[in-house]
Amino acid sequence: EWTKSPNPGPSDWNIMWAYYYTSTNNIQRAWERIEVDLNFLQAGTQANENRTDDDVLIRFRLDARSGGTTSVADGVYVDSISIQDYSEVSHRLWDPSVNTGYGAGMNTRYTDDAETNWWERWHLGGDWSAVSYDQRNGLNAFHESPPENPSTTIRTYNVLEMVNIIDLRSATSGNLPTLYFWNRYRIGSSHAIRVEVSAE
Repeated sequence: EWTKSPNPGPSDWNIMWAYYYTSTNNIQRAWERIEVDLNFLQAGTQANENRTDDDVLIRFRLDARSGGTTSVADGVYVDSISIQDYSEVSHRLWDPSVNTGYGAGMNTRYTDDAETNWWERWHLGGDWSAVSYDQRNGLNAFHESPPENPSTTIRTYNVLEMVNIIDLRSATSGNLPTLYFWNRYRIGSSHAIRVEVSAE
């Protein structure tokens, strides 16, 4: 929640991110990365002598007032809090000989794996890590349950997310951009594996 009030009361706080209980996803045992765009907080700030109109307070709040008196749970964990300028790294997926208004391409092919400095190129949610005991090629493969946790932890939402943004602005239909990857798995009942995409 956030507020610009210097002495906020209960009604002065505004929600910027929230999770509400449901019976199917009330437990998340894996660490989940959250990213919140704060540009909206700049609205209403003025270049004047008011030294507080651009000051913002942020808080984390668990509201456990409802749900009866017998509900007992482990609670909420929050860690690695950071507020900073947004930055992004992208790969321009078109030929280097093509230089458009979006710049010269980097390559029509992008490859990545669990090798050197892989942690700089991936956001790790849950227990995702690189393991060297079972890989298709190279030295490592990604695994959501590394050796210290050989079985998938139930009630987890484990996300492995690329840091690099794949820029397709000057790619053409003739380039036929296609994702390829190798995987193998043994998952539990009602579990699901998904590959997801988000347009910037």
